[in-house]
Amino acid sequence: MALKVAADCMNKIAKPVSQTTKADRKIPVCAGLPGLGKSRMLEEWENIFDLAKIHGPRLGALVLYYNGHKPHVIEGSMTIEASFSWRLLHRLFIEGNGVQFSKWFNECLPQNGAQLQLGMALEVIREKSIEIGISTSEEPLQLFLGVDEYQSIKDVNGIRVGTNEDGSKEELLQDLLNVLGDIMASPVDG
Repeated sequence: MALKVAADCMNKIAKPVSQTTKADRKIPVCAGLPGLGKSRMLEEWENIFDLAKIHGPRLGALVLYYNGHKPHVIEGSMTIEASFSWRLLHRLFIEGNGVQFSKWFNECLPQNGAQLQLGMALEVIREKSIEIGISTSEEPLQLFLGVDEYQSIKDVNGIRVGTNEDGSKEELLQDLLNVLGDIMASPVDG
């Protein structure tokens, strides 16, 4: 049942922005007590895409906030957009093939690492997917992006961007949702 609900949601999200409403593009969240299978459901992204009949080139990435992926001090000098983008790139291109996450995050980021934007990270992912034959420049790449242990994002303690009506800064999770929502509502180039 949960996979079907997720598939229905992904089916709406996968449509062009011009064919959907803001309500159709809600970012799905799977929350609950430990042991319910939330992480396992994220790992089922290919089955979700199959149920949603999302065909063509596709890629899935789970951005983790636990087990060797805990927040690092350097993330405090970044917006959640930059921090999340680096986590995403590490997960797709380096995890299991290179430097461990903690060492990479603390020692290998460029000096301007805090300026990375999610749009640029997604462009890198798209270009690399074309280069290695997952996709072509003529067809869109469908990307499943999961965030496991999202409640730990608050521990990143990064620079908050959004502002509430009372003038206080929004939580980092809300900042990330705003960034993801903006990306999802933007037309796709190519």
